[in-house]
This record gives sequence, structure tokens and C-alpha cells, in this order.
Amino acid sequence: MTINTKIFIAVCLLISSMHQISAQKVSMRSGFAKSNFYLGEESITKVDMTNLMKKDGTSWKHWKRSNTFNTLSWVALITEAGFATWNIIDKNPENERAANIGVYTSLAGVIVFSLLSHGQRKKAISSYNSKFDQFNVFTIKPSKKGLGIVVQF
Repeated sequence: MTINTKIFIAVCLLISSMHQISAQKVSMRSGFAKSNFYLGEESITKVDMTNLMKKDGTSWKHWKRSNTFNTLSWVALITEAGFATWNIIDKNPENERAANIGVYTSLAGVIVFSLLSHGQRKKAISSYNSKFDQFNVFTIKPSKKGLGIVVQF
């Protein structure tokens, strides 16, 4: 190897080590019926989002819990529809109390499981994005004592 080849390789290695590759963070925007997922500014499907979550253990754990709570929410919604139908069809006053209890408790289940599912989904995305946070060598902040600025390491 000649000296020029060695210098060229050293310069290429130096430039490639200085170039920082940053991955894009994922985000979620909730709609009325479904959530939309984004990788940077690009819209992605739920299948793509699931594949991204599988790459990180903690994110995948939260994502699976979110899917479990979402399934329980749908089961509670179907149960509520059954109790509501029973309440409408059955004209026996003795059964009215049981049907009302069923409707209200299944409604509570739908709300609770939906909120838990959304919370776990947000935790999964936050956990996935946390590995892309950049740590600064120093930060400049306003001084807490008097006037001026402070450099924190």
C-alpha cells in the first residue's frame, strides 16, 4: 500500500466516523375510530409499526399489552351491546336491574380498557423513541443565582 492510499483510507474513515446517522422517531396521532402512525413525517401502517416495535424488547412488551387491552375493550363493547339488547327486548321488570348493571359495568370496562390500551401504546412509542435521544456534551442555561448563563456538563 502506498502512502497516498493510506491517507485516502484514513480520510474516508475520519469522514465516515464524523457523519452522524440519525434514525427517525415514530409518532401516533389518535383519531376517533383509529390511530395513525408516522415514521418521521411519513405515514406507516399498523403492521409496519408492529414490526418496528418488535425490534426493541421494552417497546414490544408495552405494544403487546396495548393489543391485549384493546382486545379486552372490544370484548367489553360487544358485551355492552348484548346487555343493551337484552335491556331493550326483555320487558320483564325483574330483569331490568341486572340488565342495567350489565350495561353500565361493561361501559366502564370499555372506557378503562381503552384508556389502558392507549397508555401502553404511548409508552411503547416513548420507549422506542428514547433510544434515539441525543445527549449533548454541554448545555447552556440561564443562571439560577443572579444574571448570566451557566454551562452544564
